[in-house]
Amino acid sequence: KDVFLTLFLLWHIRYSISLCVSAAPISLASRKAFHVSTSSRKSKAKTMSQDSQERQYETEALEAIFGNEFIPVEPNTFQIQVLPFLNIRIFLPDTYPSRSSPLFELQSPSLPGDQIATLTSNLDRIAEESLGEVVVFKWIEYLREAGDQILQDNARGLAQSQPPRDDDPSGDPEELEDDLEPEPEPRAAPAAAHGVSSETMSKWSAVIVSGETLVDRKSTFQAHLAPVTSALDVPQ
Repeated sequence: KDVFLTLFLLWHIRYSISLCVSAAPISLASRKAFHVSTSSRKSKAKTMSQDSQERQYETEALEAIFGNEFIPVEPNTFQIQVLPFLNIRIFLPDTYPSRSSPLFELQSPSLPGDQIATLTSNLDRIAEESLGEVVVFKWIEYLREAGDQILQDNARGLAQSQPPRDDDPSGDPEELEDDLEPEPEPRAAPAAAHGVSSETMSKWSAVIVSGETLVDRKSTFQAHLAPVTSALDVPQ
């Protein structure tokens, strides 16, 4: 009986010790690690939610600003016609704008490769400078300014590359004086004009004034002017 009582007391003591160990508080280091891990997950979730909201606001603003020039392609992907000869397709990743920049592709049937490369490099630079902020509208502003400058440079280069015309009066004093002579007075309209009846022409011949003819390839253009005093005069 004494042996049995002794074994029972030993088992009870061992059981009590195991309960105390299992109920022991978590160490300070463990609590800090758990708190940091939980805070990190909450912060990451909050950042992703803010990114999603900012992407939505930016997309809605771009669609309102550019109207028909804004073309949705698929979720988080759209295309904007920057200029008649330049489009940009943009994809917004889940980590934009807090930790990454949009992905883009420039599309142009007329710009040479070196100009596309220059535009691409400058877009990358703007994105790096604006990391953490929405950047698409800055891209569009830059592309429009750069595109207009490209058009001006191309037009200037084309004008300089063309040889002077034989009828160019620059440098000839006599021809310059001829250009300063007053232009002849507009001629009266002929008795029969294209698309106008002879009766109407006889009535309006005194007041209709015709300008010089302009010939462009196989087409001839001539303006006719007349005073109109009422709506009944318009069909005539």
